[in-house]
Amino acid sequence: MIISAIQDELTGLSNRRSFLSTLGRQITHVNDRQNNLALLVLDIDGFARINGAHGYAFGDKLLEHVARQLTLVTRKQDQAARIGSDRFAMILPRIMNAGHAELAVQKLYRLFDLPFQCDDKRMRVSITIGIAL
Repeated sequence: MIISAIQDELTGLSNRRSFLSTLGRQITHVNDRQNNLALLVLDIDGFARINGAHGYAFGDKLLEHVARQLTLVTRKQDQAARIGSDRFAMILPRIMNAGHAELAVQKLYRLFDLPFQCDDKRMRVSITIGIAL
């Protein structure tokens, strides 16, 4: 995989700089088109503890797993990004109402109901998601 200056090196998702630039443009379009926009911020619960107990290589694989899960619910017009150590965000433009954002969140929670498998380790990972419209 070729990584550019707008992508996170580990996950291949957009990086924080690219994400913030896109978010600024999308907010402008929301004002122009009277369209709704949802912003999701996702955090892995207990990531520092997981990283400490299982090692950085395991933590990196977990971050890659989270990125893959995000892409499973990302529409063509959405953008997912890694914006911090264990923090991810998604821009969901052209949302009709708050219910559509809630559906995306429910899909994410369902994806994380499945245990994460890495080498010989298997664990359930929980996430916390904040939503802004």
